[in-house]
Amino acid sequence: MIRIALDGMGGDYAPQVVVEGAVMAANDFDHLEIVLVGQTAALKRELNKHKVIGGKIVLQEASEVIGMGESPVAALRKKKDSSIGVCIDLLKKKECAATVSAGNTGAMVAASTLLLGLLPGIKRPGIAIATPTLHGMSVTMDVGANLNPSAFELFQYALMADVFAKSILKKKRPTVGLLNIGEEESKGTEVLKETYKLLRESTLNFIGNIEGRDFFSGKADCIICDGFVGNVVLKMVESVLETSVALIGRELRKNPITAIAAWLLKPALSSIRKETDYEEAGGAPLLGVDGNVIISHGISSALAIRNAIRVAGELVTTRVNAQIVDAITPYLNHGAPPVPPADRKPSNAYLIPSKLNKRNYDRTLSCCHYWPRSVSARENFDECRDRKDGGYYGRVDPYPHRDPGAPRRRRASSHERSRIACGPGGPKKRRPDASGTGSDHRGNHVPGHDFSVRLVLSSSQARRDLRRL
Repeated sequence: MIRIALDGMGGDYAPQVVVEGAVMAANDFDHLEIVLVGQTAALKRELNKHKVIGGKIVLQEASEVIGMGESPVAALRKKKDSSIGVCIDLLKKKECAATVSAGNTGAMVAASTLLLGLLPGIKRPGIAIATPTLHGMSVTMDVGANLNPSAFELFQYALMADVFAKSILKKKRPTVGLLNIGEEESKGTEVLKETYKLLRESTLNFIGNIEGRDFFSGKADCIICDGFVGNVVLKMVESVLETSVALIGRELRKNPITAIAAWLLKPALSSIRKETDYEEAGGAPLLGVDGNVIISHGISSALAIRNAIRVAGELVTTRVNAQIVDAITPYLNHGAPPVPPADRKPSNAYLIPSKLNKRNYDRTLSCCHYWPRSVSARENFDECRDRKDGGYYGRVDPYPHRDPGAPRRRRASSHERSRIACGPGGPKKRRPDASGTGSDHRGNHVPGHDFSVRLVLSSSQARRDLRRL
């Protein structure tokens, strides 16, 4: 028996529609048990209107609800007992195998990322949705989770979409297409060009760039795009389909002859409507998180909720997450940041003083690195952390907001920040050497640079001090 946690308070028509969909799923699928999460009083009133076979619906109390218009992260922090938070917590504790919600998409993505974490090697999660084409179903990823992905993140979306197409859509060797403004390799942004190179060099069945006109042609089984483009395309397609159905119906009802033709065409039109109906897909899986999460449309009907629960069960039985980990493992080192040469050592740093009290100093501190350019800010911090001369001590972190998924550490005090930035003894004044190129506080020559320094900017006053230099 597979237990599915269902957000009973999520969606525009909750809890009525959600409860009805849960009852349909419980009666149709013998291997699924549904945990309805929400305000139990309201859920019981709705459950009493339906007949459940076998008693496979269990209620779980969650006193708070995150609205569609609320800020995701702020709502999760404020509403500790929200239905979305309880659903993800049940999944984290392994009390359920999957979770489904038609509520706030941003809250579902944030809660899943922060509480469940990401699969090994995955940079950012993405939402994948199955779409109908002339040659069967295809999968589009991402459709709203990551609005500004990097090239390597898009490449990972292609790997995850390939696994989804094989496991759920039963494609033996899915074709992968990159959604772009043209088919030529030179088209698109720099991120898309870099993604094209990564996909071309991979073992995926990459067919190149595809345009918007190829979306429903079946040219690609996996369509890769960023979350902004994918979400706009998805909602535009929904509008086009609804408008087309309305226009066809209006024209067929204009006179008796066309009305008779509509009656004759009704089976064919019903079949087309079923193939293009979002309710049949039910929900979209959030791939990349360490758990089975299904996100449904806010306007989902009871049938859509029922099918979303079905898809959640399929994710569990096919072990999609385990296959994603196997697929991503050979490429884990591809996106690693550059490592500085072994013969180059970290330079000494200089603190720009500012007239700030400790509270403002801790709040506004930021860092600006000038050498070496190829080394990231995080690597520079690691270099200072590993110094043997006491330039760093304790498990403190001057970048507390660098990564929401990283383990939280104690915030550094102003004295510790000074030692991190400047080494033992605090700030040092720079002085030029005989060549005029500069030297550090120990008198070591710094070739090739006016000064090899890392500047800690703490306020506008510090920036004015910098300009005076």
